[in-house]
Amino acid sequence: MTAATAPLAAARAPRAPLPPLSRVAAVSLVAASAMLLYLMAFVFRMFIPPIAVFALFGLGFAAVVARGVRWAPALAALFGVVFLAMNGKYIVDDLSQPASAMFTPVLLAAVAGTLALAAGVGALVRNYRRSHTAAGPRWLTPTLAAVAGACVGAIALSTVARAGATSSAGVSPRVLSSLPAVTTQNFSFAQPELRVKAGQQVALRLENRDDMTHSFDIDELDVHVPMLGKATSLALFTADKPGRYTIYCAPHYDKATGEGMKTTLVVEP
Repeated sequence: MTAATAPLAAARAPRAPLPPLSRVAAVSLVAASAMLLYLMAFVFRMFIPPIAVFALFGLGFAAVVARGVRWAPALAALFGVVFLAMNGKYIVDDLSQPASAMFTPVLLAAVAGTLALAAGVGALVRNYRRSHTAAGPRWLTPTLAAVAGACVGAIALSTVARAGATSSAGVSPRVLSSLPAVTTQNFSFAQPELRVKAGQQVALRLENRDDMTHSFDIDELDVHVPMLGKATSLALFTADKPGRYTIYCAPHYDKATGEGMKTTLVVEP
């Protein structure tokens, strides 16, 4: 009886606890994937296949890392590298505007992706070291605490900046509401064309109905106005020369191809 039950007892032996760096890598993958799904569901409000697939890969990688497979942290590092490489420009754009509604979710996604990369590399190295131990490095807890504190501080500053943001140049809400509107929604300008008279001062009410920050840019007239998410702002300029000018959103327009978020300003004689 003892000999027969020995293999069964061995098979039921408890699994070794997951090393701390691997736990950080797995949790970071879940957090990054959750933030991507949040952005798709509550910010973009549309199903975006690349984001959904990327998030599912992140969750799948997290499951493999959580099983304690020796090479699995490489998946976390790979996820972090690809995530930051593909989204670096957008992350920089959104984090440079703390008053934007995108600031907090993008900050958390960027931090999670960076932690997945760093913890994945660290866990992989420790897993293959001859002197490998289950204990985490001494600096891990203080570093995570510092990162968490920095995130809380940044989010608090963003909340203050958003509450105090005034993009309407001191114009009263009543006057602002009486101005012609330019609306952005679902990453497009609602007006296919705007017409103004040459030499006249133009005042426009910019209404951004997306959570994501857009911008109202006309290079030839040196007009560059940020449009915070779910906010109203003011564009004030004068077009002296008749012609057709491209109005575009800098974060979501490609000047090289002419594709993306744009409309046209027609200046009539």
